[in-house]
Amino acid sequence: MRSKQVISRWPWLAMIAMAALVVAAQDGTRPPPLTSTQITRVRGLVRVTQDQSTLLQARLGERHRNLARLYAERASRA
Repeated sequence: MRSKQVISRWPWLAMIAMAALVVAAQDGTRPPPLTSTQITRVRGLVRVTQDQSTLLQARLGERHRNLARLYAERASRA
């Protein structure tokens, strides 16, 4: 359940980060450096995102193989 919470928060966090970057770029000042807590949170988000990406790529590959198998079976019957 926790991973779903992280997934649902990810778009909001990304939008907030993008807005902060746009605002910082407009006034010409650099944003303050990230705190150690923020760095830890970002690293956690990166790790979760990479893990989910790997899992989803594996699932997609499996589904592609299943689809190819189904097409091959259907073609051999025709």
